[in-house]
Amino acid sequence: MIGRKAVVGLSLLCALCFCAFAASSASAKGTTAGECKSASGSKDFKDAHCDEEVAAGTGSFGHVLFEKGSAVKYTGVNDTTGTKTPWMLEGKLAGVVVTVECTEVTSAGSVTNEEVGGVMKLKFGDIKVTATGCTVPTQPACTVEVPVFETGVTDPMNLKKEAVEKTGPTGEIIKAHAEVAGSTEMGLKFAPTEGTTFVTLVFSGVGCPAALKGNKPVQGFAYGTSKGRGSTEATSSSGATLTFSKETTASGLTFGGNTATLVGTQTLRKEGGNPLILTTTST
Repeated sequence: MIGRKAVVGLSLLCALCFCAFAASSASAKGTTAGECKSASGSKDFKDAHCDEEVAAGTGSFGHVLFEKGSAVKYTGVNDTTGTKTPWMLEGKLAGVVVTVECTEVTSAGSVTNEEVGGVMKLKFGDIKVTATGCTVPTQPACTVEVPVFETGVTDPMNLKKEAVEKTGPTGEIIKAHAEVAGSTEMGLKFAPTEGTTFVTLVFSGVGCPAALKGNKPVQGFAYGTSKGRGSTEATSSSGATLTFSKETTASGLTFGGNTATLVGTQTLRKEGGNPLILTTTST
């Protein structure tokens, strides 16, 4: 939601995504992007975001993959039903718990389906994230600016739930997700392309604690996950909405050297069109 240059973990941010499309949802081994489209593809989903799976051929929506090699533009917004869900970043600095809440978080970028050595991979590029309507509920005397930041995306195919325990900003124990060999949860990883700064928050205001004023970086990375088919299947898929939660962000984000968390959603769509989906085939 905030930072300088970052690399885009699946749903967001998943998260964290398009001109021409393949005619079938079948794909080579690896991960392939496409759109959730009515009266097209395998028709094995009942909803327009391809979240709710039904028996093959009995649904109203299906996956239509983007043509290999074509960079497809996408946009994202924290809105799935017409009501925006605020994003919230929580951390602790100099003993002070800090919560930053933003009413609108949008993203824009591109994704390309590439084949490398017979394996399909996603190449994300030109991603920019904008956060507006940001406040500091825990420190009402403070104002905060979240500059527009650039990001990219990597695909962690070995994301495991409840892999590590972290102590959160308010002392809560969080069973965080992490990349663990052999795990298969779908996810996109948002991480800096340069250095370690995920986003820099700019605090100011009369009465704002001196320890908080100025440029304060949030370090590390965050995963976004989405609904999808179970990990026991040869082919898994994601819906269009990336979810960032305490569990998917606590393993990677820090603020003032302490564990930080990011909570929010991003619904991704082909620019001016249908919801974005990702399909992963393991065999």
